[in-house]
Amino acid sequence: METPVKNTWKSTTGGVLTVVAGVFSLICCLGTIVFTIFVGSNEAIREEILDGFRDAGFSGGIGLVQTFLIIGAIFFAITATLALIGGIFALKRKNWGWALAGSIAAILGSWWPIGITATVFTALSRDEFK
Repeated sequence: METPVKNTWKSTTGGVLTVVAGVFSLICCLGTIVFTIFVGSNEAIREEILDGFRDAGFSGGIGLVQTFLIIGAIFFAITATLALIGGIFALKRKNWGWALAGSIAAILGSWWPIGITATVFTALSRDEFK
């Protein structure tokens, strides 16, 4: 006979915080994409960045800056996706591994205090998952 699973506020709180962190990461991803487009289309910004490169002794161009921005946007998109999936699993109290992975991705995403709190609550609520 199975013992009933006791549902507490911990998994719900962990799930909500993970989803919130995922949304923040998604906003950062979109903001990085918009900034990348803005850097590529604004001559004054391009020259300012290139002057900064020259002053620091680097020979990279604006393409290097845009490459790093695109890599950042991809990183935010991955962490946002993992956090949103993990947060949904935490709210449904299913698949603790994915819920924990999502909360850890929330740490790596845009706002780490929310991710740390979500990870703690998700880890403490392991017994609530099916």
